Parts: sequence; C-alpha cells; structure tokens
Amino acid sequence: MRFYAGAPLLLVAMVATGTIAARTAKAPTQMYRDGEKVGRLVPGQIGKIRAETWDVDCEGSAFVTRGRSGRDRLRINVHHWDGGVDGYALFESASRWVIYQYYPRKVLGFALRRSARRWVVLRLTPTGWMDEFGYTSGPDGPPAAAALLIANCPDG
Repeated sequence: MRFYAGAPLLLVAMVATGTIAARTAKAPTQMYRDGEKVGRLVPGQIGKIRAETWDVDCEGSAFVTRGRSGRDRLRINVHHWDGGVDGYALFESASRWVIYQYYPRKVLGFALRRSARRWVVLRLTPTGWMDEFGYTSGPDGPPAAAALLIANCPDG
C-alpha cells in the first residue's frame, strides 16, 4: 500500500468543502400562530435556471414557487397539491408584501418585515380591520408568510 503525501491535504479540502456546502444550504423557515409552531417551509429548486420552490410542511400538500427573472421575483405563488394556484403575494417594498386570494381575487393580508429573519403576518378581517395572524422565523419570510395565510396551516 502506498501513501501519497497529498492525501491528508486532499482529505482536509473535502471536509472543508462539505462543511461550507452544509453551511450555505438554506434552513427551513418556521411558521407560528398564537406563539405555537404550526409548520415550516422547506426550500427546494427546479433546475438551476427555473423557479425556486418550497414545500409547505403542515396539514395539506401545498407548495410555493417563485421565478428567477427580475419580474418573476416580485410574485410568490402558493399552489394546491394538484398545482393550481390558491393565492399569491406581490412585492410592495423591501419590508412589505401584499397577500392575495387567487379566485375571487381579494386581499387576504400582508407580510411585514420585523428583522432579517422574522416577518409578521397580518390578516384582513371581514370588517376591514387587520389582526396579527402569525409570524415566520427563518431565511424565507415572505414565501412562508404567504403559505401561512393562504394554506392556513392549523397544526405543526
């Protein structure tokens, strides 16, 4: 058996590469209602160029998508398990997204940035008032906020 002088260096490089990849992978975003965790959003991707996707990990089988082009990044779609769009969120500013029901089209609420990793979800009530519906914690706040309000995750 031969021992190569560069083998320890190669092993260190492989471990470092794996550690960096693990660190840069996006973590799930948690969704909360009434202070209790009700679900999470798990990131994914369709190819290198196509849309970003997230699986909604709560009761039901919703999933979330957002395109890669500049215009497509301004809209986040929440899909039913069969692929139909249930609702969407539109970018309004760096700290605010408006969340809509798809059909009939109406405003359901808003996602408001509170910090880099926390977004508050406000729901529009039938009387026209807004109440705090829940919040998200993690790197994908706006997609999680849209999923929380549209998919209406009841249990964690």
